Amino acid sequence: MGTTYHWSSSNSGGLNDGTAVFFKQFKTEIMDVEWTDGYGPEMDLYPAMAGKGEFDYSSKVHIWCEKGLSYLDTLEMVIGPEGGGENIILQYDFASDSFRKIGDPLRMVVLNDDFSSASPYSGNPDYEAVVEFRYDFNLNWQRTDHVSILFRLAGRGVKGSQTLFENQFKVVSHVLMAGNFSVEDSRGRQLIKGDWVRGGDTLHFYGLERRYADENIPISPPDMVKIGIKDIPGNIYIGDGTSDLDTYVPVDTIYGEMEYKLVFINVTPEADESSETDVKVLYTNGFILQIDSDNPGIPGQLQVLPDDKTEQPRNYDDDKEVFIKWDDAIDQSSGVAMYHFSVNRNKAQARPSDIHDIPKGIGENAALVENLPEGVNKIYLWAEDLVGNTGNEIFVEVTIDLTGVTFGGFYPHTGIWNTQLRPTCSIFINDTLTGVDPLSIEYEISTSGAVGLVGNWQNIPDTYASGNSLRVVVQGWFRNGKDNWIRFRAQDMAGNSFVISDAYNVWVDAESPKYRLLSHSEDEYQLNPYQEVKIMVEDLESGVDASSIEYRLTTRGETKWTPWKAYKDGVNGKSVEVRIRETFRRGDDNFIQVRARDLAGNPISYSKTFNIKINTYPEIVITSPSSGDILYDDTDIVFDASQSYDPDGDRLTFTWLYSVGDEQTTLGEVARYIGSLPRGEYTITLLVKDRVNNEVQQHFTITVEGRAVEEAGIDETDTTDTDGDGMPDWYEKRWKLNYLVKDANEDPDGDGFTNIQEFGDGKWFGQNLTNPKFAGSHPPELAEAKSKEDMGPFSSNMVPLWIILAILVLAVIITMMVVKAKKDKQVKKIKTVRNMRKIMPSVSWDQITATAYMAPYVQGPALAAAAGPALPSGASQQVAPESALPPAQEGAVQEQQPGQAQETPAAGPGPAPAPAEPQPAPAPAEPQSAPAQQPEYQPPQQ
Repeated sequence: MGTTYHWSSSNSGGLNDGTAVFFKQFKTEIMDVEWTDGYGPEMDLYPAMAGKGEFDYSSKVHIWCEKGLSYLDTLEMVIGPEGGGENIILQYDFASDSFRKIGDPLRMVVLNDDFSSASPYSGNPDYEAVVEFRYDFNLNWQRTDHVSILFRLAGRGVKGSQTLFENQFKVVSHVLMAGNFSVEDSRGRQLIKGDWVRGGDTLHFYGLERRYADENIPISPPDMVKIGIKDIPGNIYIGDGTSDLDTYVPVDTIYGEMEYKLVFINVTPEADESSETDVKVLYTNGFILQIDSDNPGIPGQLQVLPDDKTEQPRNYDDDKEVFIKWDDAIDQSSGVAMYHFSVNRNKAQARPSDIHDIPKGIGENAALVENLPEGVNKIYLWAEDLVGNTGNEIFVEVTIDLTGVTFGGFYPHTGIWNTQLRPTCSIFINDTLTGVDPLSIEYEISTSGAVGLVGNWQNIPDTYASGNSLRVVVQGWFRNGKDNWIRFRAQDMAGNSFVISDAYNVWVDAESPKYRLLSHSEDEYQLNPYQEVKIMVEDLESGVDASSIEYRLTTRGETKWTPWKAYKDGVNGKSVEVRIRETFRRGDDNFIQVRARDLAGNPISYSKTFNIKINTYPEIVITSPSSGDILYDDTDIVFDASQSYDPDGDRLTFTWLYSVGDEQTTLGEVARYIGSLPRGEYTITLLVKDRVNNEVQQHFTITVEGRAVEEAGIDETDTTDTDGDGMPDWYEKRWKLNYLVKDANEDPDGDGFTNIQEFGDGKWFGQNLTNPKFAGSHPPELAEAKSKEDMGPFSSNMVPLWIILAILVLAVIITMMVVKAKKDKQVKKIKTVRNMRKIMPSVSWDQITATAYMAPYVQGPALAAAAGPALPSGASQQVAPESALPPAQEGAVQEQQPGQAQETPAAGPGPAPAPAEPQPAPAPAEPQSAPAQQPEYQPPQQ
């Protein structure tokens, strides 16, 4: 084998100059290749047989490595290295002991790594090995010439080697059909191109085998390669149990002409593992046949000639032989080929022995009918065309003997939806001999499928005259769906047995689409105004026409609808889910409506108006107290919001709070809270929430004052001065000054007079005892002195113009106050007298009006001055305190009218406190639902 060396020099690593280092490179060699024998004279023809899965082709490569097998990397078998383009490589990897294929994007070569193998050579196992590649070729192999094979051996630290085998073998992938192509119809008639065949017949194609194009290959292609027949619609027919041509093909009745093509199937597998694929190559020229699916017409003018062709026609005879004569039947396709007649049996019932064949001749059509039995006889005559289609028979009576009626032409056709529960059904009932007995016609309907036809026959309601062919119309009751069936039966006039028609399927869809609200309950309120509303449109029979779906909506009750909007996201079907995304108003005035029609053509139907309720905010109604009310610290305050309500009917929760400055404190968590507050100005806040925590709030202010000092039991003569600022405590308490802090020199009302100046001489009845918190109230002496100072250069005798104007305005105001006071006094007196009238009905009107002391606002010495006539004896015992009035009268007395000041009786000497500013009663909101009842809070007894 020899040894080779390779040398190189290096001047690195400390070598002395002139030193040479030699490295030995070990050899490899492809010693021998053993090939599978092919076909042909040179045994080099490889037919493509990947479809068989046997992988009959093998290349056994004997290799050697001088350094040892462990230094080898790969052995490659390159198929067609001179062919150009990307090579197909079969590779063995020594390290992983595995085979793989590289390249071959068209998958022309199939490598079987299960059958492929590699093993050390037994004679020299450390340095020699045998690698066997097992492979095959697909039928899409594209090269038609011989293929060269290159083997390449490579390793680490060894010199690679390669060996080329030129024109090693030729892959044969071209497949042909060979044999005698034949076609027969069902009657065994050999057909040629252009022949007529009967629609609905079955044709037999046979006679071709599969062969490789090279005649030197004796084997057949893989069985996956089949010969088939392809018709115009694209249907492909192959034989059962064979891959050669031996198949039966039905003749489609809807075509007048059909072209049949021979095709190979699975010529080009799609993948190595493929066992069957689509049709690929090799279409032959079409084998065209004309199709006659029409029956020939009825022969015309059938006449009976009793004894001779020249006699006049008549329907009886005195012997057993008659002649019949007729006109030609019409067949516009393959043409009439012959006629048949039978005696006393129509075409459908006649036995082969009963049928007499008469080839179509030239000229007059006539035939001899022999051996007629005695009695009623009927002679049937019909035509047959070239392909075997037979027409309806015609008959002539010599004697009458009919078997039964026939049916045809039923309407409506199956597959057509009817939109009435009582559709019009019609059928033709025929009896060409004696005619149909109209009184015998009956029908049966089943709405539970064909199995429901059990013999529940009904009479035809209409009246018909006897005839050879009757069109019978029935309007029976059906149900929606496809389970409706109807059949008929009838007799002829001769009284033959009932003939039952086929059962006909009637499809009914008499209902327009229906609607269901999927996404919402109309009784429930939704939280968010933006809603996706899902409505199911259903038509379980013909289905919903999705293109017809439209919707509209309103947020103002069932008025002011939007125009109908087309819904564009639906697909025809039994059920179409409509999804509508809209923003609604809060409340229950939102409605949505859908309309659609079905595919059967029923009128458009409308859904109900679906109510989409959106949760609303509570409505606050505060009946007490009113904003701006002035209340007292020694009296319970009624915080009443019990008339508040939620339009949705939700249960409400209440929280009363009061605030002074930035600090907020809870009063109570009930609708009606009763409690007192210390003096001060308060901002009252009411928070109301519904069941979903929708919150509303209302704010208002009230003032809590103490009673006037005389009402509060404070002695104005008390000189106690806690803060020592010169003003007694009772004065500071009365005007809400701070009696604990020295504030004598402050001016809270900004009128230029200090608190001590407003106090004056300190006597409660003194004219200098003015209000330090009201700029219009100040000591007159000091005010006069100050006004003189403000006069400037004007003389003391000159009255400034603004003082004159002020006096005039003050006079007008005082006059108005006096008039109002008199009017209020009169109104109070009248109300008091009316109340007394209710309490003491036995006292006369004059006595009540004359009794001045009954007015609650008359006190002290005025009582005696206003005394009038005395009451009758015992009348004084009937006058009870106001608290003793009956509930109705008590309410009448205590009720405060809108715009009227609240009555507050004086509690002692001294000026009466200023009446509270009248507050208008809040207008009650129109209730939409009863408000949730909240418990009334009562403060604990002290």
